[in-house]
This record gives sequence, structure tokens and C-alpha cells, in this order.
Amino acid sequence: MEVSSAGTDILERIRVVYSILRTSEKKVADYIMANTNATVAMSIGELAEESGVSEATVTRFCRALEVGGFQDLKINIARRSMNPRDTLYKNINPENPASLPVRILNDICESLHDTTKTLDGKAVEMACEKILKASRIFIFGVGGSGALAIDMGHKFLKLGLPSIAVVDSHIQAMYASMCSDADVVIGISDSGETIDVVDALVLAKKQKAFVIGITNNIKSHLGKILDVALLTVGYTSPQMAATVSRFAAMMITDVLYLQLALNREVLIDNIRKTDLAVSRKKY
Repeated sequence: MEVSSAGTDILERIRVVYSILRTSEKKVADYIMANTNATVAMSIGELAEESGVSEATVTRFCRALEVGGFQDLKINIARRSMNPRDTLYKNINPENPASLPVRILNDICESLHDTTKTLDGKAVEMACEKILKASRIFIFGVGGSGALAIDMGHKFLKLGLPSIAVVDSHIQAMYASMCSDADVVIGISDSGETIDVVDALVLAKKQKAFVIGITNNIKSHLGKILDVALLTVGYTSPQMAATVSRFAAMMITDVLYLQLALNREVLIDNIRKTDLAVSRKKY
């Protein structure tokens, strides 16, 4: 039985079951009660770390609440504590629509600035080194991150690199199962908790492929398995659908694209060739 379907307030449900929780589970309850809004943006690993318990304890806590799992717990908390309009239009005057693009611009600029400051130059160099040596480069993403994967695939194709962007989870799994230590697999997931992408990278890693990730969450399931992590910075909520951090991920793609091009003259020649090939497609 899910708490949401029973119509029970999730925090009230925590209070009801608190007395029968184990000591470790009470640590999770205490943290959620004190940090309700912050919990919505966390991975199970982050909540476990902040609560000072194991991920298994968080799972048991969800079971004690009779919710469908950790994601369902977050959904219940979000429904209780968030007004989607408040989240979407924070710091925007609804009587002044002109404030909307200004607010979005400011958020994007802040995200790009923070990502630039925190992006690990050595991680970028390592990623480019592995990409240049790879026999094949697979780029995986689904949903909104699928569009980012396609953008990266397009740029790598302009460079003449042996790359393919894959947005279908079944095909991702098939490619991943046939990877080798000569291949590089790049996974894109803002939350780092996208099951299809994580599963595909885990499978590719078992086949000895080098795995790179672009994510907003290094403590996520994706972050934990990466050989190289390229991190974005930007607030993300379910309602905003990674609106801001998407631009940071695109910037990282552009950083890789330019860094790769500067490494080899032949890649710059490939840009000229591919630009010429598509120039005939314009009036």
C-alpha cells in the first residue's frame, strides 16, 4: 500500500510509525522531519549519508512507511511540501511576465559560472585522452538527457570520431553487452539516478569499457560507478525538469568538443569536411 494512495500525509505517517522504528530508522525519520524540502532532491545514498545510516536502512524505513520505495517516498514528500507554482515561479512576479526570461537567464548564468569554477580540468583531459584512443564511443541518455546525448553525438560526428548516440534503453543494453576495453561509454543523467543509463554503464563496465558520466550528482548511483565524472552545478527539481543544469551539460559537451579538436589537426580537417558536406543542404 502506498501512502499517497491512502491519502495520508507523509510526515504524519512518519510520526505515527516513529515509536516502532528501529534506532537506525529513526535517524532517517529525524533527518527528513528536519530537512523535508532538501530530501526531495537527494539520492538514496545522499539521504543515507546525511542520516548516518546505510542505504539498506533507508530501504527498510520506506518499507515501514508502506511506500513503494525510495522514489515513492520522495514523491509523497514533494506533494506535501511543494507547490509546483511556487517552485516554478520562485522570485518571479506573476504580475510581470517580463521577469520570467530574466529570472531564467540569471539562473542559467549562475549555473554556467558555478560549473566552470568546479569543472575538473584533469577529468576533462582524461576523458579526452580516452575518447581519442577509443575504438568506439557510445553516448547514452534517455528523456531530456537523450537530447543532450544526441547533441554530443552530432558534435563528435563532426570531428569524425567513431561515436553513436543511443536513446533507446534496449539498444543501450545491447551495445553495452558487446563493449570491450577498447571502447568508451558516456552516460548523461542530471540526477544520476536514471535506471536505464546506470544499468547500461554498469553492464559496459563489466565488459571493461571506460565509463564517463555527465551528472549533477556525484553521490548518485551513476556517480559511484564512473571512471571519470564531469559534474554540472545547478538546482534541479521535478517540476523544473533540469531546465537550468541542461545548459551546463551542453557547455561540458562543448568543452569536450573543442578540447578534442585542439588535440589533433586531423579532427579540425574533419570539421571542415563535415561542414562542407552539409553546406549543400542549405538554400
